[in-house]
Amino acid sequence: MVVGIGIDVVQLKRFLTLVETSDCFAKRLLTNNELNSYWKLNNNQRANFLAVHWTLKEAIYKATSHIKPLFTKLEIYKLNNQYRCEFIQNINLLLSVSYTNCHVSAICLAQQNG
Repeated sequence: MVVGIGIDVVQLKRFLTLVETSDCFAKRLLTNNELNSYWKLNNNQRANFLAVHWTLKEAIYKATSHIKPLFTKLEIYKLNNQYRCEFIQNINLLLSVSYTNCHVSAICLAQQNG
């Protein structure tokens, strides 16, 4: 059963500005594992990383707003070239991300298991 659908779109330049000015946003958005991956990247890669993680977490939040998940509890990872996020046991999250040169968009379909 579908619980919710969420979508988000952002401009990449907004995230490049964030990366160049401070790490505060990254620390508030990312889990410890995500931060470890983030620190290994250059500024352009960091901007892309933050934009993808922000849009995915926003889409997840919108799809599951009745639960009100904290962004730092949502860990995004890739498995077989697909973005994944383990949320709670009885909710399955189907995630998709699209890129252009200046935008990132993400969609989440939340389904209740069983």
